[in-house]
Amino acid sequence: MARTVDETLLPRPPEALPTPALAQAIRRTAERLEEQFNLSPEAAEALASAAVDPADVRKAAENPEALYVPGGTLFGLRTRVWTRRVMPDPRNPRLGPARHHPIAVAPGSSEDARFRPVPEPDPDTDGRPELRLHVDSREHLAWSSAIAKRFILKDNDWRLSIRNQGVMTEVWVSGVTIVPGDGSLPVTVPVTSEGSSRLTACHDILGVRSADVPYSRDDKALRSIVRSLNDAVLSGPSVEQAEALRCETIPALLLVGFEPHPGSSTNFATAVRSLVALRHVEPPKPWNEAAKMGSIADTVLEALSALGFVTSEEEAWLLGILTPSEAEERGFSADAAVRAARIVRLLTETDPSIHQTIRVAITGQTTKQRITNKFKLQVAAALILRSVGGPEEGEKVSDIYRGLQTGFADSLASDGWRATYRSTSELMAAALSESERGLDGGPSSLELAARGAYPLIVNRQLFPDRGSQNNDQPDRRAPAGVIERMRTSPWGIRQLGQALEDHAARKLIRAVSADGEPVIREDDGSEQTVTDTWLRLTFPSAGRPVAPAAPSTAHEKYLHALAELGESLERVAAAVRRISAVEGTDGRPLVSTEGVDPSNADAWFSEVMQLVQLISAWKATHVARYGDGGVSFVQAGYGAGAAPADDEDGTPCAWADDEVGSEQDVATYEGEDL
Repeated sequence: MARTVDETLLPRPPEALPTPALAQAIRRTAERLEEQFNLSPEAAEALASAAVDPADVRKAAENPEALYVPGGTLFGLRTRVWTRRVMPDPRNPRLGPARHHPIAVAPGSSEDARFRPVPEPDPDTDGRPELRLHVDSREHLAWSSAIAKRFILKDNDWRLSIRNQGVMTEVWVSGVTIVPGDGSLPVTVPVTSEGSSRLTACHDILGVRSADVPYSRDDKALRSIVRSLNDAVLSGPSVEQAEALRCETIPALLLVGFEPHPGSSTNFATAVRSLVALRHVEPPKPWNEAAKMGSIADTVLEALSALGFVTSEEEAWLLGILTPSEAEERGFSADAAVRAARIVRLLTETDPSIHQTIRVAITGQTTKQRITNKFKLQVAAALILRSVGGPEEGEKVSDIYRGLQTGFADSLASDGWRATYRSTSELMAAALSESERGLDGGPSSLELAARGAYPLIVNRQLFPDRGSQNNDQPDRRAPAGVIERMRTSPWGIRQLGQALEDHAARKLIRAVSADGEPVIREDDGSEQTVTDTWLRLTFPSAGRPVAPAAPSTAHEKYLHALAELGESLERVAAAVRRISAVEGTDGRPLVSTEGVDPSNADAWFSEVMQLVQLISAWKATHVARYGDGGVSFVQAGYGAGAAPADDEDGTPCAWADDEVGSEQDVATYEGEDL
């Protein structure tokens, strides 16, 4: 069984928080902002009191950062702010179509449409670099803020990253005066101009209600919180305290000025919207998935090389920058499948030192990704993809990459195998020996699976799941599921070996029978090549025999009945899960508190016990006839067109209900069809 590593980020060590500034320092900074940037006294004081160190703001004001937008230049001051003193935009533009407008939904008709949406903020009437936001009431503000929070935590949840790392890139903050329409007094507060999902996540982690920020400035309470958390740093903070220490302050860019181009009518509000659009509406085109994973893979190999876990020459081999002949000259394999197995093994290594190095490297590239075995195998796929070349393969590279991403089973993350340079014949013989000894998870079969995935997927003879629409695949297993089934049976082991041999010889992969001999077509005597359908039918999911499309012979009808049994047992298992999911008012499953009527339970138990006895007998019959190597009945009598096994008396087997009753091959494969 593979050890599943489900980790998140390498946490940033928590640090003590600065002591909140004194009133005199805040006042001096507010006066500087008011005088230099023409901010109103209210906006200047709100921004100054939000700064962790007002002296930093005064220093930044000596050389403001210029931000170019259509129509002019915005000016910003880079600093850190107290999370509790800044409010996320209550009308977060990210909501988009999820916002209910009165033209479609009448205000008050539901909780999600209780009020009209909060409008865009207006420019200051006196031309100052600040904004005015009109709301119906404080309740309207709280409702809008809650709607935005609910959407953000579902659509763009940064809490996982921020709990471990804090906020690492600045939020853009403007001074905003909230003007209620019910006659209550306006209030000015720093508000994030581009959302912000990160600030929403911070407030949720800290238990702060964002809509209360404009009305709950309490210097004494903030000092008490800071003092308590700093005491925890000395004594050793709890997980929750460490998260709070990372979230109490965030980097920010205070937008405090705007200079329009000569003759431009652009105002501060429009300029801020333009700045936000450059980040969110027309951002740089994201890298594609393979490029992102490739960048992570490069970083991982660089880290492993720097710490001596791989040599610089092996790093070059794994990075794909050596030609096959150069790889051989340096003592590595020219076989891309061998390289693939080495990459898979290295990226899923369970050695604590190697694993920690990989973890640090990955978290340096992405902060929202859980570092699971699945993710590390996807990183491995980006490296393996580099050995895919040639014009034909290049045209299909995205499909091949999807196949490689799902081509390696989680079992390969176990610590029971190594990537070696054994020949294909040696590896296959060792895997067959393991199978004979009943070692389904033996090291040789795992290595064979890691190698065998490469030729099958790259040659496009095993595809990733093609979805449910216009899909002729017999099942929707990932390639890893098919290969995992193959490596646990002698037939599958031989087929994986054949795949490696044919790929090395630059041939299409040929199908082999259970004894390893090539499958010959009856129509023209040619050798049958492997197809995605052939593999899925020949090596079906455990417990899910594949039914023939149009059963006519007795054996085909038998296989069809087996398939129906497998589907029925799946439905039974699903029904049991549904029963267990029905909870009572106390939150416990009703089946646990009420049980099942004895008459029903006894009848079910009797049927299940009969089925258990029958299945045990069927298994024993199969083992007596075909051995316990994992070959299914569909394989032994149906899968590849091999001659049927002899009866116990030594005479060739004929299927009882066969119309012609002759000694015949039960089925052959024509292309992708049975």
